[in-house]
Amino acid sequence: MQPTIQPFFDPATWTVTYVVYQEERPECAIIDSVLDYDPKAGRTSTASADKVIAFVREHELQVEWILETHAHADHLSAAPYLRSQVGGKIAIGQHIRSVQGVFKKLFNLEPEFRLDGSQFDHLFEENEEFAIGGLTGKALHVPGHTPADMAYQIGMQSSSATRCSCPTSARPAATFPVAMRTSCTAPSASCWTCRAIPASSCVTTIRPRAVGPHGKRPYMASVKATFTCTMA
Repeated sequence: MQPTIQPFFDPATWTVTYVVYQEERPECAIIDSVLDYDPKAGRTSTASADKVIAFVREHELQVEWILETHAHADHLSAAPYLRSQVGGKIAIGQHIRSVQGVFKKLFNLEPEFRLDGSQFDHLFEENEEFAIGGLTGKALHVPGHTPADMAYQIGMQSSSATRCSCPTSARPAATFPVAMRTSCTAPSASCWTCRAIPASSCVTTIRPRAVGPHGKRPYMASVKATFTCTMA
């Protein structure tokens, strides 16, 4: 069974909170929660977080992790509130320490504010693996607009599955064909990307984007990959 992902879109900040779990198992993780904030009134509310809590309780889920991908500038985090209501460990990448050092000076935080990340229950190291019930997660360091940005790769636990090398992106050459099919290279194992057996039947169809953003000019910096599997 594959991971199930339930999104909760927040129109005020144009961000998405995710609940990740596995059907017929109670364990779950909440990613990038939102604490509502009214800048005019200077007040916070928990309406968005309460929707997540209602979903967790309706599906009788057990929160194991409350994950943050980074220190957000576009919204406040509801992680402490969620932990108080449904449990779970709040986690983020270990590089949050350097971000805290910048924020302390920039926002003139109190002298007692700690710069060791101890406000979180767990700090992930790069490529650290963790479990969400029967799912395996891996914390990936993807520094972007902050040096603490993290991505979480979540899949099924398996001792026999081999990750295939089906490409997800490539930089096409000037003579790149309209469509190129690349066979999966995971021998005698389930294709990790397509999750089908046999892996030899998995192919990746790659098509370059015909136009760039806004349709103004050709854009060949990335391609679109479509995964298909057939049983032999």
